Amino acid sequence: MKITVSKKEFLQTVRTNKNPPSFSIARLKSSCLNSLMLKVVKFKKLKETKNTVRFEEETEDGQPPVIGSLYIQKWFAKDRDQVRLSIDLGEEKI
Repeated sequence: MKITVSKKEFLQTVRTNKNPPSFSIARLKSSCLNSLMLKVVKFKKLKETKNTVRFEEETEDGQPPVIGSLYIQKWFAKDRDQVRLSIDLGEEKI
């Protein structure tokens, strides 16, 4: 049996139940974490072009890059040497 809940529902359940049964919290937490795909990708400055700054993804050991290169307009990137990009793929489709 698979229970799927949103992150908001999970947090609301945890906050409102002071002593919820541990098995239900474990199921909710597991379901919530498995159904949401959240990732924060870090990039370091590689080079500047006329109007953009090129950032290269910093990968974890042995992992392939998720994005690779990221180009950001200079007016927005300003003088940043590093940036983080949050990726939310939403809930897993059943």
